[in-house]
Amino acid sequence: MKTIILTEQDLILVYRLHIQNSRILIYRVLVPLRWYLILIGILFLGISICLGKHTSYEFISHAISYLGLLFFLLGFIVFLMPFIAKYTAKNTWRKNKILHHSYILTWDQNNLSAHSDISEHKHKWSAYCQTVQDENYILAYYQQNLFFIIPKRFFESSEEVHDFLNHLDSGIKKNKEST
Repeated sequence: MKTIILTEQDLILVYRLHIQNSRILIYRVLVPLRWYLILIGILFLGISICLGKHTSYEFISHAISYLGLLFFLLGFIVFLMPFIAKYTAKNTWRKNKILHHSYILTWDQNNLSAHSDISEHKHKWSAYCQTVQDENYILAYYQQNLFFIIPKRFFESSEEVHDFLNHLDSGIKKNKEST
């Protein structure tokens, strides 16, 4: 079996993949709209400045400026999320030395196992609840925010990836049927 060695860059990319596919409202709804939020915020701030100079309706001017500030800040925070994810991944890498150890991943019809020189994990396929993947990684979730990281470079062939994903998908189906 091949040994998996994760790098700090792996962890950064996996954090981004995890966050992009999470159920967090901010990513599902607001990320695609981040530039619109910033532009609407700037527009509202500009309108409030114009209203403040040319009208005596201070309440309306202040309400529009606060609304503009809210839109702008929300868009800016969403814009910063990839940078926050990178910082969090680097911090996690630095603090969790267990991530620096290589591990061997094995599987059979019933279980997925990961062995390293300091730990052993063995889960039945039916313990997994979700899978997320991109062109480089497979995240096998056994809880909402806990997952195995499997770089696709670990596999010898696309058939091996397919076999692994079939085991994982059938386990997820069993998990969903039992709940």
